[in-house]
Amino acid sequence: MTAKRVLCVPEGLELIYTPPPPPPSSGALVDQAVFEELIRDHLPQLVEHMADLSFFSSVSLSWFLTLFVSVLPIESAVNVVDCFFYDGVKAILQLGLAVLGANMEALISCHDDAEAVTILNKFFDSVTNKDSPLPPTVQQASLSNSDRSSHATVDISELIRESYEKYGSIRSEDVESSRKRNKLFVIQTLEDTTKQNVLRVVSQEVKFSASQLDDLYYLFKRQHFLSCYWMIDSPALMHHDPSQPYLDQYQLGFQQFSLLFSLLEPWAACSATHSLSLWVCRLIDHNQDGLVNFKEFCSALDIFYHGSFTDKLKFLFKLHLPPAFELPEDGVIRKSPERGRGKVDLQAYLKQWQDEILKKEETIKDLPRINQAQFIQLSKTMYNLFHGDPEEEELYRAVARVTSLLLRMEEVGRRLQEPASPQKTPPAPPAGPPEQGEGEGEGEEQREEQREEQASSSSAVQKDSPTSSSSPSTVQKDSPTSSPASSSSPASSSSPTSSPTSAVQKDSPSSSSPPPTSAVQRDSPVSGEVDWSFSFEQILASLLNEPKVVFFFERPVDADARLAHARAQQLRPRAK
Repeated sequence: MTAKRVLCVPEGLELIYTPPPPPPSSGALVDQAVFEELIRDHLPQLVEHMADLSFFSSVSLSWFLTLFVSVLPIESAVNVVDCFFYDGVKAILQLGLAVLGANMEALISCHDDAEAVTILNKFFDSVTNKDSPLPPTVQQASLSNSDRSSHATVDISELIRESYEKYGSIRSEDVESSRKRNKLFVIQTLEDTTKQNVLRVVSQEVKFSASQLDDLYYLFKRQHFLSCYWMIDSPALMHHDPSQPYLDQYQLGFQQFSLLFSLLEPWAACSATHSLSLWVCRLIDHNQDGLVNFKEFCSALDIFYHGSFTDKLKFLFKLHLPPAFELPEDGVIRKSPERGRGKVDLQAYLKQWQDEILKKEETIKDLPRINQAQFIQLSKTMYNLFHGDPEEEELYRAVARVTSLLLRMEEVGRRLQEPASPQKTPPAPPAGPPEQGEGEGEGEEQREEQREEQASSSSAVQKDSPTSSSSPSTVQKDSPTSSPASSSSPASSSSPTSSPTSAVQKDSPSSSSPPPTSAVQRDSPVSGEVDWSFSFEQILASLLNEPKVVFFFERPVDADARLAHARAQQLRPRAK
C-alpha cells in the first residue's frame, strides 16, 4: 500500500499527499546497490582487480528481476525461488556472492567484460538439480561436449548450502537498512537521468543556455511538487501516470502554471497577468488536457525571451484566436486526461512522432484573420503589456495610431468591394427621414440652440475648418435634419458665424468624403451587417512603422535576473 503523508498547516487544515509510485525497476536497482556494498565487504580480491563494479550491477540486474530464473535451468531455479520465499532478498544476495566466489579466479584473469559474461553463463548452464526427475544429461543439454568436460556439474543444493555457510552472517536487518540507505541514491539517480533526457530534448528547440535550462527545470519541478503538497485535488497529481514519457512526468495545471508564469514573464508590470497566462496555457497545451509539460512551458518562454519582433507579435496574435481565446470565457480544462490506462497506445505515439517530423514551419500566411472582438482584445492586451513602462504614453499613442490606420484601411477596402450605388453609400444616422416630419419641433429647437451657443463661443474657427465639417457628431446631428429647421429659425440666420457651417451641413446630407471609421462603427447600418477583420500581415506592417513598439518587443530580457527573482519569490506566497 502506498504511504500517505499528512501535512498540518498553521490553520489546522490537514492536506493528504499520496506520492506517486516509484518506477517498477527501482527495487531491483536498490538491490544492485546493496549487492555492490556486499561485494566490497566479502570479496575484496575481486574489488582490487575490478575497481569499477558497474559491470556486476549490469550482470546482476536479471538475477534480481527474475530470481535467477532467466539464467538457471528451471529445475534448479525452483530451489532458489523456495529460498526467496523463506528468507527474502537476503537469499538472493547470498547466492549472488556464492556465484562470484565460485568463479573468483576465472573472473580475475578476464581481460574484458565480454569474457567475464561468458564465464558466468557457462557456470549457470552447468548447474543441475540432483533431486530433479530429469537426468543430468538432459538438464545440461545446452552445453556442448567440450564445455561439459571443462565445467564440472554443480548441484544447486550444494551451491545454496555454500552460500548460507560462507555468507550466512548477513542479517536481514542489515540488508533492509542498506536498502533504505541506497533507496534515496537510486531515486536521485533516476531523477538525474530523467532530467538529462528532458534537457537534451528541450535544448534542441530553445535558445536557453544549459545553466538556464537547469534552473527552469528546477523551478518547474518544484512548482509541480508544490501543487501536489498544497492543492486539494491537484490536476497534476490526480492524472499522474508513470507510464507516460519522461517529458510528461512533471506537469502543471493552470493555477500552478499561472503562478510560475507570472514570476518569469518579461513584462513584470503587466496588469492582466491572469488572462494572459490563461491564454498562453491554452495555446501551448497541444493535447488540450489542461496540463502543461516542461517542453511546452520552455517553448513559450523562449519566444518571450529570445524571439524576434515578428515571433512575439505572432504569438500574441495566436493568443487571441481559438482555442486560446474563447468567448464566453470558461475553465481551461476542456478534456480530462485519462488516468491509470492499462497500456500505452503505441500507435498514437507513433502518429504523434510522425506528425512532429512532417510538421512544416508555420508561416504568417497560414494564420487566420482576426475578427472584431479578437482585435479589440489584442489592443487591450498590448495596452496592458505597456503598463508601467517608462515610455508608456508614447506606446499608447503608437497603438492608437495603428488601430486608427487599420480601421481606415478596412473601411476603404470594404467600400471598394461594395457596388457603386447611391443607395449603398453610408447614409446618415439611425434616426431615418420618416421621423423627421413628425417630431422635429422641440428636438430641432434644442439642436439650433446648441449650434447657436457653439457659434458664439471661441471654437467658431474650428467649426468652419474642413476637419470639423467631417466630424461624426456634426454629420450625425445636423446633416439630415438641419435643412428645414435652419431655414425657419431666426437665430441661425442672424448669426453670421454659424452660416458657413450650417450651409455645409444643409448641403451635404451624405458627405463627399467618407466619415471616420468610429462614426461608421457606431451609426452606420452597414457596419452592423458586415463584420470587419484583419490579417496578421496587416497588423505586422502597421506596427513596423512604430519604432517605439518595435523597440519595446525587441528589448533584450535578462533571463538570469528573472530566474533569480523566480527562485527567491516562488515560495514566498506560500509562506505568507
